[in-house]
Amino acid sequence: MTKEERMKDAIGWFKKQFTTDINKAINGMPFHVDFLTALALQESYEVWGRAYQTKTVPEVLELCVGDILDASGGRNPKAFPQSRAVLERAPRGPEMFAVARRALEQMAEVATEYKKYLKNTNKFCHAFGIFQYDIQAFTHDADYFLDRDWRDFSKCVGKCLMELHTSWGATYPNKKKLSDKELVYVAIAYNQGHADVGKSFKQGYKAKGDTKYYGEYIWDYMALSKQTPAAP
Repeated sequence: MTKEERMKDAIGWFKKQFTTDINKAINGMPFHVDFLTALALQESYEVWGRAYQTKTVPEVLELCVGDILDASGGRNPKAFPQSRAVLERAPRGPEMFAVARRALEQMAEVATEYKKYLKNTNKFCHAFGIFQYDIQAFTHDADYFLDRDWRDFSKCVGKCLMELHTSWGATYPNKKKLSDKELVYVAIAYNQGHADVGKSFKQGYKAKGDTKYYGEYIWDYMALSKQTPAAP
């Protein structure tokens, strides 16, 4: 299989499993299944794309964690937490570190390139769920993380839509309907907290050595999803 064929197979699985839940959740919002599929691909495909053929849906969802964190930099200095020590000073922080560390260990069994991080006992995951809900919400939403609610797709998509609603309001406050291009800017804001709609899709996260930005990937993945039906 080519890379595109593998992604289409994964998209078919994703749509088969989650289209009904997504359509229920997005009622009254300007989002659609292909947009949510693109987000899931961009946020955590590197994990679920390797697991969906051999594991149950709850098992796949549980593995969808990422964004390894310690105190070595690279994270927004205003975002909580910056390190294990900062996390463990928070109420129930030691519990959260144990959950986040265990999540890293389990995920690394599938995405084996992350095993190297396990040597540092202070490293842990800070994004949870197929749409990657960030641990900075722990201070006001601790139960989601401690109860490992990202194993439940309806809860995952609920958190995602909560964040998207905020990004939608910040990016297009007076629009009730959004085009696919406008949805990309909402996704960029979802990723980095803001989007400049006067600029191209070259915004949002860009991995070192990569040629594309977050916004460009969302556009490409949304187009690929539109070409791909749910698996039978």
